Amino acid sequence: MSNLEKIKNLILSSNLTTEEQKEFLNLLSQIQEKDLEGILSLFEENKDWMKKFYNNYKFKKQAFENKDKNLWNKILDEEKEELEKIN
Repeated sequence: MSNLEKIKNLILSSNLTTEEQKEFLNLLSQIQEKDLEGILSLFEENKDWMKKFYNNYKFKKQAFENKDKNLWNKILDEEKEELEKIN
């Protein structure tokens, strides 16, 4: 089973709405198989990462579409805080 198929199974069993699942799977399907390994590991380790990744994507998309520099900076600050928690 490919990494994308494994991720798909995890996402379909997540608490994301059906529409969010479709959008997220469409996004992830654009990533090369070998690059999905790290994402799969995170999702398998803790399913909360799926919602975090999806929300991050959704907010970045919103910031980009609205050309909202403040929102973009807020997103980056939140990412930095998450990374500091991990390290």
